Amino acid sequence: MIWAATLVACANPSPLPPLALSQAPEIAQDESFVVLGDTQRTTWVETLFLRREQNEEARRALIQKLASEERPAFVVHLGDMVNAGFSSEEWDYFDHLVSPLTARGVRILPVLGNHDYWGTDAVALRHARQRFPELAPRTYRSLIHRGLALLFLDSNLEGGAAQEQTHWFEVTLEALERNAEVRGALVFTHHPPFTNGLHRTDDVYVSEQLLPPFFRARKTLALLSGHVHGYERFEVRGKAFVVSAGGGGPRVTYATGSDARHVPAYVTPDGSPRAFHYLVVADEGERLRFTVKCLERGELCDHGQLETFWVPIPTWVSPQ
Repeated sequence: MIWAATLVACANPSPLPPLALSQAPEIAQDESFVVLGDTQRTTWVETLFLRREQNEEARRALIQKLASEERPAFVVHLGDMVNAGFSSEEWDYFDHLVSPLTARGVRILPVLGNHDYWGTDAVALRHARQRFPELAPRTYRSLIHRGLALLFLDSNLEGGAAQEQTHWFEVTLEALERNAEVRGALVFTHHPPFTNGLHRTDDVYVSEQLLPPFFRARKTLALLSGHVHGYERFEVRGKAFVVSAGGGGPRVTYATGSDARHVPAYVTPDGSPRAFHYLVVADEGERLRFTVKCLERGELCDHGQLETFWVPIPTWVSPQ
């Protein structure tokens, strides 16, 4: 019901951020890239009735930190760029929010989140594709960066469209296995296959359809997702799984100890909300370094970092 979606999305209490000048100089980029998730505003219904955070100041500060301190080749956005994809006003807000990046020539490479589809799919996709033409004709794709394959998947798909994506994913991974120039692969989805977030669930489509080929492939190194507003990391069957959704959406708390569904590789003393953050991914040759940088607000962020971890890139025998 479009009228209901409009009612929820409108009357948002947070104003537009300042728009960075388009003539701002491009930054000198390096070969690292940044991963960021869930920058959407909290709807007024969530704020008023569910008492969820708005985080306007933190959202702007995190983007400004990224723009001023990092020199990424690009930024991967893990989805939920906006809170209602059908709304031109919400996309206008997003344009203003990320303008410190785009004004400096930093490209944003997105996957689509559930909020990015919210309202009417056709209208939402039109808004998204105006900003990101690579989302047409399919909302999933791949590219190669310094010998690393990056696969961007759409975890919102259902039915035949989901099956087509799964087949494409399988075929693409098989081709990457035979490509001697590809050293490893990173996969990006919005919905995570594993989470300990309270009142959140593991995504069935990702877990049942996408994980089997992901685990079969030798070159897949990590799967990075958003959706659950915070930070989590798991190690399952030799692969890394990261939930990075600390871009400003209302944060969640976590099940811990015997109540946790999955054994985490990143552990905090309690299940309190995690700091607003983004990931910097750097290629060190034989391994990838993931640095989780955060806003220093209270005790949630220690000296600007949540953690640093490494994912090894195995030396593959070239296919015959």
